[in-house]
Amino acid sequence: MPNLPIFQGGGGGGRNSIVEHDFGLVLSRGQVLHHEFTFTNSTQQPIRLTGTAALTPCCSQVGPVSKEVLPPGGQCQIPVSLKVGAGETGKKRVGSVIQTDSKECPALTYALRATLHPEWEVREPVESFRILSVGRAGRRVMQIVCRRVAGEGSTLPAHVEAESPLIARFLGEPREQAEADGLVSTVRDVEISLPSSSKPGSHHSTIRFRWTDGTTREELLAWEVVPPVRASPSNLILKRAERGIPQSITLRASDGRPFRIIGVAPPSLVTGSEFSQEASATHTLELGIDPDGAARKKDPKITIHLDHPDQATLSLNIFMLPSGD
Repeated sequence: MPNLPIFQGGGGGGRNSIVEHDFGLVLSRGQVLHHEFTFTNSTQQPIRLTGTAALTPCCSQVGPVSKEVLPPGGQCQIPVSLKVGAGETGKKRVGSVIQTDSKECPALTYALRATLHPEWEVREPVESFRILSVGRAGRRVMQIVCRRVAGEGSTLPAHVEAESPLIARFLGEPREQAEADGLVSTVRDVEISLPSSSKPGSHHSTIRFRWTDGTTREELLAWEVVPPVRASPSNLILKRAERGIPQSITLRASDGRPFRIIGVAPPSLVTGSEFSQEASATHTLELGIDPDGAARKKDPKITIHLDHPDQATLSLNIFMLPSGD
């Protein structure tokens, strides 16, 4: 957003002047804020407004303005608007430039300012559980926040529901919190029960909130189902010339439970392996791989045997690069 000039004038007509209007605290709901400035010809000569330009056309508009000649002391209105995105937050300032045919004041800047707070917001704690292990159910807790100022704003929804097989319910009672500048927030927790899944992958579903007047709003919920133990890298890429170069693999338990590595197979591909014998949620495995043996197999892979209660083995595919790559 471009920088606006420092305030130097009042009602207009002075060189390099800027006039500003502050809407103050505004609840952002996807609306457009309108204001009309009054331009006064404070020079001793007639003035004609010759053009307008919004410095931030994505967020503001200006005009139309009168094309009539303004005598000394004459006035006209300058309509300017500020676009507010739904859920937008923070301080926002936009400017518009008016060009004239006067050498004394060839251009004037009109600015709009607002301090934005989302009228409606869904928040999740940073530690909210977005990853589930295969075969394990989980839960997510989110907060609904509705804000009001000077009696205006949203109230909390009366009902919450989730697409099957998810289950959603309110937790506890609403809590009211007073914030700065007369802003009042009402907060309520929502618990989402996530079903277990036997297949890894990305999942998503919709949570729907409903108010007593029939208004509804939806929130998309996404989570990932992963194997209990994951490897990084998840596949091995080898060149024949890399004979004797160890491959380092990190194994990590998604649920944080300690496990042990029991062994690595097959011996026809694994020339050596080093790993800790202690139980841990994270292991580093150093492997020696026979590239010639891998090249002779149709779908070569390494199998790592574990004592994790939910995952006995983990397989890594081996991809051989053609000679010269």
